[in-house]
Amino acid sequence: MNKATSWKKSEDLSDYLLNHEQYHFNLSQYYALKLDAQLEGIDDPKEAVRKLRSIQVDLSKAQTKYDSESDHDLNYDMQHYWEFKIDSVTTALIDSTHLTRKDLYTGLEFYNLDGFEKSKRFTDNGGFETEYEVNKYGLTVSINSVQNNQEEDPSSYREALIDFYSKDSMLVKQLDHIDFGKAHAYQAHIYDTTKNIIAFDYWLVDNWSIHILRAQKQTEQANIEGYQKIFNALSKSMNIMDFRSEWISLSAGNEQEISNVEKYDRNTHDGCMVIDEEVNQGFIPDFITDGRGNLLIPYTPVIHNDSLIETAILFFNDNIIESDISDSLVFLVPKEYLSEKAEVFIGYTLKADTVNICSTFYNSNFILERSLN
Repeated sequence: MNKATSWKKSEDLSDYLLNHEQYHFNLSQYYALKLDAQLEGIDDPKEAVRKLRSIQVDLSKAQTKYDSESDHDLNYDMQHYWEFKIDSVTTALIDSTHLTRKDLYTGLEFYNLDGFEKSKRFTDNGGFETEYEVNKYGLTVSINSVQNNQEEDPSSYREALIDFYSKDSMLVKQLDHIDFGKAHAYQAHIYDTTKNIIAFDYWLVDNWSIHILRAQKQTEQANIEGYQKIFNALSKSMNIMDFRSEWISLSAGNEQEISNVEKYDRNTHDGCMVIDEEVNQGFIPDFITDGRGNLLIPYTPVIHNDSLIETAILFFNDNIIESDISDSLVFLVPKEYLSEKAEVFIGYTLKADTVNICSTFYNSNFILERSLN
């Protein structure tokens, strides 16, 4: 985008001035969509005109407030806040289901910022961690979720957080404990003295996971009110789900084909599948029964990116279930297939290449006993 001169402050050049005008249009578009929704099913012309005039008044007030608070794009923090606000209400009006995102492997529901890139990894102590990150609205926003292997009581994390920040040369300007039902939440305003970064952190801790929302930016700009408003909205959207019930709901009616295969050994399958000997290729959050005696095994690959994976596979006894990879993959083993004890291999194969003729089955294996059901 070319630089444009501010009509309000001619000596200021900004790459962002045209974006300010774009959001005037986006705000008008939101009220147009709102009017369409209100006019649906109305046959009385007078009632339609009344609603039109009401929307016009609301739009005019909103446009004036937008210009005033953003100072025609000279208040960068409030400009970004208004962009976030306009995008949010428009998305909610068009399809509210896209406003939030559910990560069933970590049990976290959160605001679904457009452009979030997801990554997943194993931690040094063998725990599972996911991260969502995006640069948007003048901020770098990230959400990390990691298995809680700590021994501390979540209600006593305050001192641990202060110690954590001090080790990273971070100045804690504010740290508050927030009541969150069965979980515990901590909100921090910090300053990274080595990187010259301000950050807002929101920690959501229960006995299962630790979730950390961070919104940060370089401190060359003095005003941060708008950025704090964005952070507050993001933190309020975070919620810990009952992921077991979510998996049960997701698997309902999702029948998977179960095939019988010949006995396979540890080296090959069908002459052209090599069983990888490594462990911890993927992550299983829990074993779940659906109330009808069926077993649900949620699974996500970790070592390889989802885009590289051809097929997810579950071997148990002489049976095999294959599935396309997805962001919420769950294998369903009907109760009639469950034995008292079975060795289970769960994993995936990668897409074919010209180097390796045979597929490698990257897997984890375990003994499944009836007591798990």
